[in-house]
Amino acid sequence: MDLHCEGAGANTDGANSMANQSSLHHFETTLRPRGVTLVELLVVISIIGVLMAILLPAVQAARESARSVDCMNRLKQLGLAIQNVASEGGGDGGDFQHMGHVTEGQNHNVNSYLWQCPSDYPPDSTRTTDGFSRSLSYLKVLSGTARNELEMATQRNGFYGIQDLRMVYDGTSNTVAIADGIEGIDGLNMDGTDFVDHYFFGPELSNEFGSTGVPVNSLKRADIDFGGKEISFGSNHRGGINAVFLDGHTRFISQHISPEAWKSLGTYAGADYTSDY
Repeated sequence: MDLHCEGAGANTDGANSMANQSSLHHFETTLRPRGVTLVELLVVISIIGVLMAILLPAVQAARESARSVDCMNRLKQLGLAIQNVASEGGGDGGDFQHMGHVTEGQNHNVNSYLWQCPSDYPPDSTRTTDGFSRSLSYLKVLSGTARNELEMATQRNGFYGIQDLRMVYDGTSNTVAIADGIEGIDGLNMDGTDFVDHYFFGPELSNEFGSTGVPVNSLKRADIDFGGKEISFGSNHRGGINAVFLDGHTRFISQHISPEAWKSLGTYAGADYTSDY
């Protein structure tokens, strides 16, 4: 009886010892650092790539939306400037031409912030006067019907052709004063000697003025010739441009606006008011 108990005790001690060794081995195995396999690494990279593909467009869209709002605010300031100039001159005789300029002696230096759309390309650093930038992203409406610069010189039926609010028979809320106007080498002419560029005090009318006689965003269209591109209104906003009207309100104009509606918004006395935009 005693021998049997001692044998049973020995077996129990052996079993406990083996169990303890097994537990210790499992514990050590659990604590041992485990490397990342190539498959796991590729899975993580793929997940990150998918998340980036989903989030980046949303972030870019949000940033562009903010830039468009900023652009509207700058145009709004120019619209208020029109009203201020008009109130000082009774609608006529004001310097609508140089609104937003800092006058020093005989020089009119441009407030580059006010005239630069945040969605446009960076200003050309070579276009300066006494350290002030002369680049601009906004064009003033000189014509509502011209299809090129030569026609714009004679068809001055936009507000900046008269600069007198009393002559705006279509109504100040129905007449565009200033709108987006981008530049770029995409608008290169046939012989490569000129391109669409906009800045103050330039030698050409198209440097500062535009016409609603050509479609919105013509610079990005292959079916529009150079003459039309250099006087067209356009932007890097999605689907159209921002514009300020003579009464000071701003509005987004779709690039799909009908040609006749766009022309009517540019003329000041065409008796062709439209709400089709």
